[in-house]
Amino acid sequence: MGKACKDRHHTLLHVYNVNGSALSETSQNVVAVSRGCQLRGNKQASLSLSLVLLSTTIIKIKSKSGKCIECRALIDNASQLFLISGKLKEKLNVPVKTENHKISGINEVNAETSLHSCTIEFTPHFSSLKFNLVAIVVNKITSPLPNFQFENRRFPHLKNLKLADPNFHISNPIDVLLGTEIYANLLEGLPILGPARTPAAIPTINWHISSLEKSIHLLFKNP
Repeated sequence: MGKACKDRHHTLLHVYNVNGSALSETSQNVVAVSRGCQLRGNKQASLSLSLVLLSTTIIKIKSKSGKCIECRALIDNASQLFLISGKLKEKLNVPVKTENHKISGINEVNAETSLHSCTIEFTPHFSSLKFNLVAIVVNKITSPLPNFQFENRRFPHLKNLKLADPNFHISNPIDVLLGTEIYANLLEGLPILGPARTPAAIPTINWHISSLEKSIHLLFKNP
């Protein structure tokens, strides 16, 4: 959470003096960034941000009634867990059980808590291959992704590929996190790379899109 604007984001969105305090709030020169956060300065400063497109995919999960529910998943090959949101669990109406799980995060932060788990069956987008996995139920996976806007251009190196998420460029909710166990089983072949700062297509059962970097350069100063 930012100390200057009280919104949730990485603290590097604000520029601080050497003593750690935020630059003067009295300046009339304001640069607005995501979600209404503001950068204010009493001297010239610059800031460069890089945003990376995370891989998403569309999957179909079988509910208790046998109906397949289409949902959007984040692919995270650094995660050891398979997660689904509480909202999706309610839609699936599948049996759950309570277990104690220790979830480790960045900076060795551990959260040991009582969570629900359930066994689900799903198929990837454009595929009949089935997976059965135990999922941990959490309130929320993450914010809608991607978390930045970019032009939906035609990328020549992605032409005619069956994409795991055809609308990868549109920000939408995430209800599933697919961890390294499923990621390893999906990989096939070598990625297709385009020019710098364009998406790379990773060959899984379908192609998923990753690594589109968008740079933002900010310059601000008092009049």
